[in-house]
Amino acid sequence: MTLLKAESWIGVSATQTSRKWTLIGANATSTQTGRWGAGSRAMRTGNTGWGYPVANLATTIMGAGFTNRGGLSALCLFWGFDSSTAQWAIMSNTTGNIVARRGGTAGTIIGTSSQAMLVNQSYYIEVKATVHDSAGVIVVRVNGDTWLNLTSQDTQITSNAFVTNIGFGADPASATGMVQDVEDMYIVDTAGGSPTNDFLGDVRVQGILPDANGTTSNLVGQDANSTDNYLNVDEDAPGADDDTTYNESSTVNDKDTYNYPSLTPTTGTVYGVQITPLARKTDAGARSIVSVARLSGTETDSSNKALSATYVYLPDVRETKPGGGAWSISDVNSAEFGVKVTA
Repeated sequence: MTLLKAESWIGVSATQTSRKWTLIGANATSTQTGRWGAGSRAMRTGNTGWGYPVANLATTIMGAGFTNRGGLSALCLFWGFDSSTAQWAIMSNTTGNIVARRGGTAGTIIGTSSQAMLVNQSYYIEVKATVHDSAGVIVVRVNGDTWLNLTSQDTQITSNAFVTNIGFGADPASATGMVQDVEDMYIVDTAGGSPTNDFLGDVRVQGILPDANGTTSNLVGQDANSTDNYLNVDEDAPGADDDTTYNESSTVNDKDTYNYPSLTPTTGTVYGVQITPLARKTDAGARSIVSVARLSGTETDSSNKALSATYVYLPDVRETKPGGGAWSISDVNSAEFGVKVTA
């Protein structure tokens, strides 16, 4: 498994992003219509960044669509930290060029692109960053073209040749950023096989919400029945309504699966599916759930996901479909996804 995370911001309000990412700086964010129009969503950051914990990554690969909405000035795009210390940062400068820095947003510049970005123009930017004190590498691609290819660099500030926290927008050191729209984000590592161990290119991360009941409806809604449970978990803008509508159960092995609308693209490669339940427990004691994927009568469960007393998203990335093999668009369109109580 090398696809670590995907983000579409469908069904998530700006403030609810803190249930998926670690907030850095002021919460000056909002969701906007994305570059694909209806059904596409972007996160607009102000003096805000978002971080995501990772397990000691020597090489990080991530991509997202960026649109500068704040004018030409220093703008932080991606960054990688070891605990509270920056190892590397990717920025744009006051003329729109891409800048790679050793350390954080005020660190030593190790490369500047000759090409420049424009304000209010959408770009798909990808970075591959390897932390090392002499053999560090930073590659930046913009719309598929290589703008920076830096090798044999010192990209290591701490005693560790890895990062434990990666993110976008304002970094933990400066906690300041510029206004930009961020969308269609992916994060991969190099641990597995092709194609999800390298650049994925300009991708579309499409979020879809339940539109019908699936095969099983064991959970009970806030309306005290198990009829049309999908209607309780289909909120989009402005985000989840938490305890207003929900499905629940205290019985182990109770589950719901839901049908979903078809993906918008009819051709292309599916690199993975991310099931993202939003859940909490309502009493003391240990409770857990799994996410469920169902295709052609075959179901596969995720690992157990422990619940807390507050709502949190519990993402489950699937590169393989139930029964084995890579996903196709028709597989996703035919699949059901849901949750099951395990403790």
